[in-house]
Amino acid sequence: MGHLAGWAAEIKAIADGQAFSGALVKLTANESIADASATDVPWDSEVYDVGGWWAVSPNPTRLTVPAGVSRVIVSANVIWALNQTGARFLGIHKNGATFIGMGQLRHLAKDNSEGNVISAAVDVSAGDYFELSVLQTSGGNLNVLAQNESWFAVRAV
Repeated sequence: MGHLAGWAAEIKAIADGQAFSGALVKLTANESIADASATDVPWDSEVYDVGGWWAVSPNPTRLTVPAGVSRVIVSANVIWALNQTGARFLGIHKNGATFIGMGQLRHLAKDNSEGNVISAAVDVSAGDYFELSVLQTSGGNLNVLAQNESWFAVRAV
């Protein structure tokens, strides 16, 4: 039902003559995450970027709000390499900090190797940025898998 609400908003925006603005980035290679170290995922490939939200350099971890956008929804999905030890955390941060309406997930590794999060519609200003922070406690390095399954997205609403 949640996905349908998002699609309905996009269809209404198109019908009202508003242009879509948003971005979807992904990993093309696995990203090694150190044990017990919060890490902002450095995305390396753009699926689409309508409006200039992402650049691989100088900040590949960020989706940055362009001028003319006042509210966004941010979402992400991460697939971890299989490992049954410890816990996993995903959190969407705005300007390097937590915020009201942020998406976050904590779960034990034995429960699932996948996690996805979505924010509420949040107010933004040009230059605000979002990052996906991940943390794992497997006892060693653990990969976030590429395979078109780990991604980060934003859309203006």
